[in-house]
Amino acid sequence: MNYKAFIKTQEWIDLKGFFKDEIIDRPLDIKTDFSTERIALEVRASQLATAKVLKAIRKFERLAGKELVEQKPYI
Repeated sequence: MNYKAFIKTQEWIDLKGFFKDEIIDRPLDIKTDFSTERIALEVRASQLATAKVLKAIRKFERLAGKELVEQKPYI
């Protein structure tokens, strides 16, 4: 796969925007009738998943090489 070419496309920018909208900006949908322990588990699981996705995005962008450093970082 040509990472350098893909990262410069509008599709990649749109995909990052989608991840941001769906994962980072959207509030959690946790039922309030759960126990406090269950709510805490749901929140922590969401935090871990968000961190994992952001790490994967950064790793993918690093694959494109150092010449893309001038581009604005995702987070």
